[in-house]
Amino acid sequence: MTATAIILVGPLSFAGPMGPHLARLWGFQRAGLHLVASSSTGGLILMTADWIGRNIVFPFQVPAGLLAAVVGGPFLLIMIARRS
Repeated sequence: MTATAIILVGPLSFAGPMGPHLARLWGFQRAGLHLVASSSTGGLILMTADWIGRNIVFPFQVPAGLLAAVVGGPFLLIMIARRS
């Protein structure tokens, strides 16, 4: 279902499922702290991707969703592999 939502909405929604997983991997277990860490992580991912996308090739822009998916996907898989 998550993959279908990402395909339909676009790669910008990748931060939605990635934020909670990263927050859990960073040790936020309690519900209240996990909620705050998840939303902060998702926002930080998109803010960083947007900043890099605007500055990587200055006169042009790379979409933030594309950078979040291309860089964030392998990063998430590496963090999950380290945890196992």
